[in-house]
Amino acid sequence: MMIISTQGVLLQEKDNTNRYLVISPLCDLAKHDGIYKTDTVQIIKIETYSDIVDKMARKKYADKHPEILEPQHNLSDSETISIKKIKKDIETKIKNNRYEFLHFMPSVEHHNGGVINFRKISFLDIDKFCGKYNNPLLKIAPQFLKTIVSRFSSYYARQGQPEFIIK
Repeated sequence: MMIISTQGVLLQEKDNTNRYLVISPLCDLAKHDGIYKTDTVQIIKIETYSDIVDKMARKKYADKHPEILEPQHNLSDSETISIKKIKKDIETKIKNNRYEFLHFMPSVEHHNGGVINFRKISFLDIDKFCGKYNNPLLKIAPQFLKTIVSRFSSYYARQGQPEFIIK
């Protein structure tokens, strides 16, 4: 059985390359008499940088040009140039953490970077969790983890209001 050591460890699923960050509060991951204090573990998906940039650029372009979403649609040269410009803007914003629901992670020795997507949070039963993931890949340094937890908390603590459409 894998040991869930602490908040801030990066894990990879055993049967694919999906990576996740354990974000459960430290107090929930504490063991008392050999039993975890919680029955669930909170994890956030880490997406590849190129995948998230591609998805966001296509979506942004498709807002004004929905025809590009049709399966048989081949991008024209001007559409490709427009999407490249959108990608460059998105890349800059991601790397500077301008999206409140994303957190950029640079490449390091044992991790090729990615983007933590706060919208892709999962809560897993602790018993299923232990059998689904490999041992931790690495642990984020405390000074960086504080920033991630703070941004995550701010994202979910915000007071949202739906957009009103007045006719």
